[in-house]
Amino acid sequence: MLAATMPTGGTSKGVVKIHGRLVEMQARYEGSPELPSAMGLTLVADGIRIIVEPPTDGNAAVSNGSQLRKTTAQLQLEAGLRVGYRGFYGCNSQGD
Repeated sequence: MLAATMPTGGTSKGVVKIHGRLVEMQARYEGSPELPSAMGLTLVADGIRIIVEPPTDGNAAVSNGSQLRKTTAQLQLEAGLRVGYRGFYGCNSQGD
């Protein structure tokens, strides 16, 4: 499970839960801020990187007002571990 804020002023923060602990990370989005559910995301902290690929399917499932899309994520540890995950990626942004 991971979450990140939308970019404001070029910066964004995220958090991931690993072994029951929350790890704060810096987040960088790839793509257009006008389509947040279509962007990829990279989260970085000391010794760890998580890359969430932009969704490639054109079909989105809507759940509680949020679009969920199938995507792939890769967890990379500085120690050399690389693990891939498949799951769902969504944006639950709230407008003003």
